[in-house]
Amino acid sequence: LLVKKLMPRLQYFTYVEITPHAHQALWEEYESVAAEFPARFAMRQIVEAGDIYPVFRELFKRRVAGG
Repeated sequence: LLVKKLMPRLQYFTYVEITPHAHQALWEEYESVAAEFPARFAMRQIVEAGDIYPVFRELFKRRVAGG
């Protein structure tokens, strides 16, 4: 559903996982989506509270059109 219906219509999609442990199953599933839509699908892991602001700032910084 995500790859066939949603991603072609979305400008940008992010998945943020908050855990200091190994990635969850959803992360592993989303890796294939990220490979198929590298310019529009971003994944990041937040390990500790201090990571929240820098991660979100990087994910949502202004981007040049087409990039």
